[in-house]
Amino acid sequence: MALADLDWLEFFFGTRATPLLPESEPSATLKQIHSNLVFPVKLDTGCLGEGDALVTNQPGVWLSVRSADCFPVILADPVNRAIGVIHSGWRGAAANIVAATIDTMASHFSTSGQNLHAAIGPGIGKCCFEVGGEVGCQFGYTESGKILLDLSSIISKQLKQHSVGEITNNGTCTKCHPELYHSFRRDGETAGRMISAARIRA
Repeated sequence: MALADLDWLEFFFGTRATPLLPESEPSATLKQIHSNLVFPVKLDTGCLGEGDALVTNQPGVWLSVRSADCFPVILADPVNRAIGVIHSGWRGAAANIVAATIDTMASHFSTSGQNLHAAIGPGIGKCCFEVGGEVGCQFGYTESGKILLDLSSIISKQLKQHSVGEITNNGTCTKCHPELYHSFRRDGETAGRMISAARIRA
């Protein structure tokens, strides 16, 4: 079962054309710092602090992250009706924010990884994500030169390590598609950001 088959869940992965969330609808977000910090959301709205993932079991509140090459990841627990929304670049992946988010959902909502459904949104593909050995070594690479890092596969592996069996992957490279996506690697400081979000239907 994919996330789209869960009738109690609303979610989307942003593009250049995605509008801002309506101000009339409660939403929670963070000042993203490429960390493994996770915020549980009760009835909180607005910017809740510095971190890179939000989790809740409260209906009606949008959880949102922004990205421009980093990967948005949405988790849904249909057993306990809880969700998580993650922003994961290479620093977040190196700090295993996926594991931190699942562990937070387990402690707050009794979530089991085996019950989770996950979707990985668009982000920079291996085709365009060249990094140096100082980054590659954090993911088990031993080469000292340039490496094409497959961050999407790394995130997927981290989900599987927490027994998440249902994983869908958008597979679209943000840098390769300027007509659809913002990309920091392509556009530098002028790059915009896409909003990805999820909420439990009220």
